[in-house]
Amino acid sequence: MSNRQEDIRLTVIIPTSGKPTLSRALESIKEAGFRDGDEVIVVSEGKSSDVEAICALHSDKIKPLYMW
Repeated sequence: MSNRQEDIRLTVIIPTSGKPTLSRALESIKEAGFRDGDEVIVVSEGKSSDVEAICALHSDKIKPLYMW
């Protein structure tokens, strides 16, 4: 029998338009103890190298999505 806590996976969706709040949000998620199988989706209003760079600083698994 598996532990129910191990079966739970989380998805966090972060809408962003600014650098300071995105960095703080990703840091909070990291401190919360995300595990393998959990995912972070960052949604930005248009492509931004700043958003890509901030995501890359926090994890190579975070890939931003862009709304056009």
